[in-house]
Amino acid sequence: MSGAEAGRFQAMHIELLQDGRTRFSQIAVPLSKGWDAGRKASFETNTLGFEYIPENDEVAVYATFNDGSDEVRMSRADFLEELSKHTGGDAKC
Repeated sequence: MSGAEAGRFQAMHIELLQDGRTRFSQIAVPLSKGWDAGRKASFETNTLGFEYIPENDEVAVYATFNDGSDEVRMSRADFLEELSKHTGGDAKC
């Protein structure tokens, strides 16, 4: 993942933290059902959407902000690595 993508992911992560209601497992469990079965899977919050894309083994993260929206795509491994940096057990992320 490039530095720019990591920065955009960090901004999305901060937005989700401000929501304060979504836990790591709420995102990882629905997506893992997709990558375990090799099919598309998704999870959405008020401001973020997550979609597993099996053709590329990627996760797309969609964010809606007050001033627009953004999307970041990254490999599943990069997604889990970035997400795990912000978890302590089943911390909010």
